[in-house]
Amino acid sequence: LSGQLGEGGEVPGISDAVTSAMVNHFAREISKGSLSLWPQFVGHARRYFNVTHGYVLRKALWQLVPVSSTKKKSGDGELGADKDWTARVFEGLEVDIEEPDLYIPTMGFVTYVILCGLVKGLQEQFHPGVLSATVNFALVMLVVETTV
Repeated sequence: LSGQLGEGGEVPGISDAVTSAMVNHFAREISKGSLSLWPQFVGHARRYFNVTHGYVLRKALWQLVPVSSTKKKSGDGELGADKDWTARVFEGLEVDIEEPDLYIPTMGFVTYVILCGLVKGLQEQFHPGVLSATVNFALVMLVVETTV
């Protein structure tokens, strides 16, 4: 019997079979949706990323000069009305410019990381760790800014 045992006293092939069964079970659970949070996250986050070029321009101008919107708010849907190319629409209703979106902050974050990498590259000091250090620094600063 001792000749049939592998290293550590285990029967060869048992751990592979157990690992395979665990992976198959986990894959079935994910495909059933019981462990999958990604579709729910995408469904909730979609409204914050639904923007157009005109909306981004209007939002950037609004952030520079924040004035109240003089546009009349309508209570009914915007589906039949003329479309405003600077409006953000979610589920047929126009979203106010003052409501938060995640597209502009996310693009600002990504642009900051890329520009830091570009500056380090122009100074011939770039290595892959620069990007991760920049992301970590920016995330720490973001947390500090929002909590303090």
